[in-house]
Amino acid sequence: MTQRRLPGTILIVLTALTFFACAGRQKAMTLSENNRRVGEAYMDKGDYSGALRYFLEAEEAYGKDYLLQDDLGKAYVAKEKYDLAIVHFKKSLDLSPSYAPGKNNLGSAYLLSGQWDEAITVFKELSTDLIYATPHFPLYNLGWAYYNKKEYDTAIDYYNQSLKVQHGFILALRGLGLVYKDTGKLDQALEYFHKAAEKSPKFPQLYMDLGDIYTQMKKYDEAIEAYTDVSRIQPDSAISDQAKARIKDLMKLITQ
Repeated sequence: MTQRRLPGTILIVLTALTFFACAGRQKAMTLSENNRRVGEAYMDKGDYSGALRYFLEAEEAYGKDYLLQDDLGKAYVAKEKYDLAIVHFKKSLDLSPSYAPGKNNLGSAYLLSGQWDEAITVFKELSTDLIYATPHFPLYNLGWAYYNKKEYDTAIDYYNQSLKVQHGFILALRGLGLVYKDTGKLDQALEYFHKAAEKSPKFPQLYMDLGDIYTQMKKYDEAIEAYTDVSRIQPDSAISDQAKARIKDLMKLITQ
């Protein structure tokens, strides 16, 4: 039985259509990449609305770029639109399942939206990735998720695992301080906040934490000193205003 061959004219037409389709796709990909890079420049400057505009234009041209979907997720996080961020981080991972930074971003979006169990699932997977460059971060994030679930022993375990990987990791030290503060072990909380402040003396939140602990311990002079350090480190800021308000409250308490 002889095979029927397509006429030469049809073959030429099909080849031409394939060529133009590939050329059109390449043009769309190039346009998308250019817009993505412009959007990333806006992100670097902190202009998240401008970044989002270019990322959306890039997606309209060609959306099957895992880096673009990840960028869209980060832009929506910056705009505090966590549900939309999660959608795009998932799209990024659908396109590139092994993209570890994308997994971290997805887990972080779950944390920001208070979806602790979903975050735990992501970070447990990421913490077993042997080639992930910063394994102390997913371990810390697991500690943070369990802390918010009030599963304090598990939180302590993950914070300590994080510190084994990255000795002196500030966030894990602070995390332990918060666990001990919430469980009424104020001396231990104070110890870890001091350790963190020694490692990162320009981190104003640590001095807020110290001030709060000293206030609970009724060591008001030490509390005022810690709150004053907040304003010294970061004047004319929201956290400075909070510290000043706490000092005002303490001064009223002392003079009563």
